[in-house]
Amino acid sequence: MYLNALEFLEEEREAWRPFEALASVPDERMDQAVEGAHGWSARALIAHLVAWQNWALDVAKDLALSETSPTIARLDALWEERGDGLNDDIQAEWRALPLSEVRERFATEPGDLRGYLTV
Repeated sequence: MYLNALEFLEEEREAWRPFEALASVPDERMDQAVEGAHGWSARALIAHLVAWQNWALDVAKDLALSETSPTIARLDALWEERGDGLNDDIQAEWRALPLSEVRERFATEPGDLRGYLTV
């Protein structure tokens, strides 16, 4: 358990750094499997990371205010109902986005957690 929220945020910021390299994958390779990424493309991995990181941030915000999280209760129910279908929904949503939007979301959506990003 973290006693200092800034410590948590900084640790998460550092953990995110290796994935920032995905932002520099050329457009023509965004939908091709990335070596060492278990068959994931840069777009698919970005989508998965950003979506689940945003949900984790929502849970953390809930838990900062209360001992329970309505967000995790909702996500648990969704996972119970859909399982990996939830991940399939994420992938379908992000495949429909233009690459400029994928890059923009990757750079900005987890901003509450990361604080800043230079790509």
